[in-house]
Amino acid sequence: MFYQKVNRRSREAMTGFLARHYRYNTMNSWNRSTSYANDVKVPNLDIPGELQDLAYDVASGEVEAPDWDIFFARTVSDFYRRTGYHIGFNGRSSGYLVLYEAQAN
Repeated sequence: MFYQKVNRRSREAMTGFLARHYRYNTMNSWNRSTSYANDVKVPNLDIPGELQDLAYDVASGEVEAPDWDIFFARTVSDFYRRTGYHIGFNGRSSGYLVLYEAQAN
């Protein structure tokens, strides 16, 4: 769903992938701060129709999904350890996974 093979031996392929990748306005559009993002709104994901209602319930917190919460937290933590980048939800309905590079001032 969010995986695209890119030839990492080709600088042109890598820069082309990044240049074409969707970027989301983090915070507000007026500050011109954007980051690489993926749309994770339920209707835009490849979720079978019979599971979409459950996905909405989990996303809204109506159904507790501790296994999902643990899996997501571990995935985000592992990604940070491997890359130094954070992943977080952004948008009015938290409908985007956004890549962040955080720094302490």
